[in-house]
Amino acid sequence: MNFWEDPWVPNIQGFIPKPRQLPVISFGMVNSLKRSNGDWDDVRLNALFDHESVQKIQEMFWAKSNQEDKIIWSKTRNGTFNVKTAYMAQEADHHKEQNWWKILWKSKLHERTKFFLWKLANHGRPVSSNLSNRGMSVIHNECVYGCNCSEDEIHVFFLCEVDRWMAGFLPIHEDDKENFLFFSAITLEYLWKIRNTSYHTVETPNLQQIAVLIHKNVNEMIDATKRDARASRSPEESNGHNHLSWRKPLAGFIKLNSDAMMRSNGCFIAIIARNEEGKVLSIHSFKSRVSIPEVAKLEAVAKAMHVAQFHGWTKVIFETDA
Repeated sequence: MNFWEDPWVPNIQGFIPKPRQLPVISFGMVNSLKRSNGDWDDVRLNALFDHESVQKIQEMFWAKSNQEDKIIWSKTRNGTFNVKTAYMAQEADHHKEQNWWKILWKSKLHERTKFFLWKLANHGRPVSSNLSNRGMSVIHNECVYGCNCSEDEIHVFFLCEVDRWMAGFLPIHEDDKENFLFFSAITLEYLWKIRNTSYHTVETPNLQQIAVLIHKNVNEMIDATKRDARASRSPEESNGHNHLSWRKPLAGFIKLNSDAMMRSNGCFIAIIARNEEGKVLSIHSFKSRVSIPEVAKLEAVAKAMHVAQFHGWTKVIFETDA
């Protein structure tokens, strides 16, 4: 059992020791970490692994005498299997999974993004490995970016060279930990979009531009979450003022609110027009090839002017969040 590659410490799922220093130049079997008397070779452990890894290894039980191997059940003290502990272990895993789904469905993520993550977690994305497992004929099983690796979810979203390149443009800071779900969810969604772009077209995605869009979408989501939180406060909590509510225009005026939502290949523009009573008079949406957020906001205002001209409104107010 290779101590750098195999998870070899019992009761610590997936445990692989961390090296004391990089790069790793020493390889060997777990048995080489023991002395002839059966004790751990502390000098060798401390030379190879970091302090936390050494501590976990030293806590592991290792029989010193040559005893015959036997299978034990680690969930009971005497090592004997019983149905009760098996049921409790299964329920514990199920409870953890249920908690994750509750966090996802109750999060502030867009419903589309929630559904995307749900399908990803349940192997519902049409990557080559999933299609093959369902008996479908797949012409190309390799990664679309030419990695010469089989295309499955783990490779597409975590191990591909494109993922590593994107990670360099998406540094996660200490201040981002509360928004990590937003960052990770939107990043995964964009990775899927650029995979599809590469798979179905000859267009080469601009990864640096994608990274900018991810940051923008995350910040928009954070701002929207803060606005919702402030809007839900009582008048007493907000000192009697709700700065987030729509303010009606002067009598006889029409207010047109405009905004732009960025996408990897352009943006979508939305415009809504209301009178002084708050009645919706018109709603319009447009698709644009503009990929610069500031320019997209200006184009949204220009489109709002065209809408006002089309309806013949002369007393108008244009409002945007830029």
